[in-house]
Amino acid sequence: MKAYEMSRAQLEEEIARRQKRLIPLNIVVVIISLIAAFTIFFAPLITVDLSKSGPLMDEMASQSGQAGEETTDNMLAVLEDSGIKIDVTTSWLLGTAFSEDPSAEIISMAADIVRENEDALITEVALPMLVDSLKEEGNDIPEIKDPQAILNKIRALESAQPSQVDEAIDDALLEVQSQLGKDFLPDESLDEAAQKVREIYDDTVQNNDGAFTLEACVCVTFSTMNSEEGQSGEIYTSYDELIDGMLSEQGEDFANTIDQAAPYLKIVAGAMIFFAAVWVILALFALLRIFTKNKRFTMWYVKLFGCYPCILFWLAPLLANTLAPAVAAEAAGTVTAALAMISSTAWIGGLCYLLLWAISIFWAFPIKRGIRKCKKQLKTVGA
Repeated sequence: MKAYEMSRAQLEEEIARRQKRLIPLNIVVVIISLIAAFTIFFAPLITVDLSKSGPLMDEMASQSGQAGEETTDNMLAVLEDSGIKIDVTTSWLLGTAFSEDPSAEIISMAADIVRENEDALITEVALPMLVDSLKEEGNDIPEIKDPQAILNKIRALESAQPSQVDEAIDDALLEVQSQLGKDFLPDESLDEAAQKVREIYDDTVQNNDGAFTLEACVCVTFSTMNSEEGQSGEIYTSYDELIDGMLSEQGEDFANTIDQAAPYLKIVAGAMIFFAAVWVILALFALLRIFTKNKRFTMWYVKLFGCYPCILFWLAPLLANTLAPAVAAEAAGTVTAALAMISSTAWIGGLCYLLLWAISIFWAFPIKRGIRKCKKQLKTVGA
């Protein structure tokens, strides 16, 4: 029955029926809005994959005339084997930009990345570099079959009681011997090797308040090596302290650069909070309208602002990568190589934005238009 053929009671019933049809729509909008807001605030806006840095390093080395040099090749191998990914999120930007010491936040982030990738950095980066260095000195070192197994034996020292330390060291050395062979580490050399490892253990415990951790061991050993080379005599026991100390040795340039960038980080963080907030507001209105008589709500503010995170962090790099050869031919290789390292989850927010438009056009609009027609007709009929 068409609206103009209905009585007042029928029109009111039809309006109520159409209002109920908005309930599932509201629920879907709530879900989409929360996904978009969560993605904007917590998911990586930018992910830099250092394992894909090879082309960029090659481009930079080529432009500086250092292509093929050993230092560049070693750095490239380290980055490609590291598997490290750096994630930049809105929540991290917010905490860093408004921190009293932004540089300390960045150092903390770098230290956390090292901790998360500690095993891989030791077994796939540090150990191969050490082996290559020893081979260059003329040492014949067999292939290490399972470096992770050796690292696990060393990590057992973290939980070993004082009376168990020597036994744990012996277990680790036996694992090394089983993988490299007795020709490389004969039985008669085990005691001497155990003594050297024990010295490293004791040095770590002495500088780390009586506790042994792999992190403290790495930092103390690195600090000692720096001290022997005439650099800083400070002994570090955490990755935060070590990275901070290494940057401090380079002067105040790093801290000054971060301080200068802090205002821009605040602007970006504030903008991302705003973009996330419009989605949250939409979710709240859509949710509250489920329990009211009038279940309709407006979406214009999300339609106006909800697309920008996707445009800025996903679409813009994609377009830059496509247009680089035409716009900046000389730097096209560098730009393309740099962008190849970058990815973003901002496309999720863009997908939510497109879904919202589709829902608005093909689902919400027909229902709302029907309600408006019924209400308009309601004004023209009698009781």
